[in-house]
Amino acid sequence: MSRSRRLAPLAAACVLAAACSGGGGAEEIERDGAPVVEDAEPPRLGDLVPGYAVTYRVEELVDGEVLESEAELTVVRPWRTRFEVGRLLRIADFGYFAEKEPGDETEVVTAVPTPAPGDVRADLLDLGEPVAVREVHDRRCAVHRFGASLLTGVYVEGDTVEACIDGDGLVLEEVTTIDGEIVERRLATSVELDPSVADGDFRLPGFDVRSPDAGGGSLQPVDPVSRPPGLFFQLAEPPDGFERSGRYAMVPPQRARLDDELTRSQYIAGVVEVWTRGLDVLVIEQGGTLGQVPPFGADPNGELVDDLGEVAAVGELLRSPGMNELRGLIPPGRYVKVRGTLPVDELLDAARALERAEGDGTGLIYID
Repeated sequence: MSRSRRLAPLAAACVLAAACSGGGGAEEIERDGAPVVEDAEPPRLGDLVPGYAVTYRVEELVDGEVLESEAELTVVRPWRTRFEVGRLLRIADFGYFAEKEPGDETEVVTAVPTPAPGDVRADLLDLGEPVAVREVHDRRCAVHRFGASLLTGVYVEGDTVEACIDGDGLVLEEVTTIDGEIVERRLATSVELDPSVADGDFRLPGFDVRSPDAGGGSLQPVDPVSRPPGLFFQLAEPPDGFERSGRYAMVPPQRARLDDELTRSQYIAGVVEVWTRGLDVLVIEQGGTLGQVPPFGADPNGELVDDLGEVAAVGELLRSPGMNELRGLIPPGRYVKVRGTLPVDELLDAARALERAEGDGTGLIYID
């Protein structure tokens, strides 16, 4: 089975994978296969689909030539994605991330739970009124403008990218224009809703997960009412409709090592709690660095947010096409992150609902 998602700029993937072909000397990228439908009512977003598989024809203008490749994307909400282009393969699942690059370079780690990387949740985007309606393989889509490619996992305001989104929330065409010239285009050539998949499609066979000692991270379930000593934040009441899926002792994949004096102070560990509501997820991550140094700095695409309740007076909002994240620093060296597939105002409510609780002497109780 070949299912996939787009997570990296195509030019780099083309060079690494030798998967792109020249466009026969073509100097322009045309918008064939996605004609404008005049005076058409734009499609409105319906209910979330549980999963989808899309194959894209990808064209990129490089040194006056159009390079072409095929990228395949599969998403099974809320955790799973698979992306392939040439010999590049990336897979994500709950607590799992694998990447196999050309040259047999492979990375398999235990990831902190994150909503399906590479998924575009159109219901979380500030869409407004579309600028046009187009049609791709008999599926009408509404054209909206952004400042970066949604399919590469970036969400910023602007007008250099046109994304055509259908009623199921799928991006059927995405066009990047610079100085009036189309420099990159992705066009869906096949679409499958709720595709048939197997668990093995979201694991990389033959490769072991890198150990925590080697920077591969860890995720261990703990008793949901136990907590570590010291400052801890928890929800007094679950968000409306959400149910707790689990609480975990967490060490994220990282370069810092306990046995390395140069990086030991930057070593991060903590606790992550996961809540679900159908296809929606809410993840509360909290932890700190061993040497009480700041765990992260300001993100260039972050937005300052006032009042994260008891967590922090000022926090930072990070938007992506598939989720929103709020994060706050607690000097010296602690942090809280609240991320999920929720609109910003609902995520803020969840962050502000966190209450301080001191851990008792028992500490975390691990579940075998």
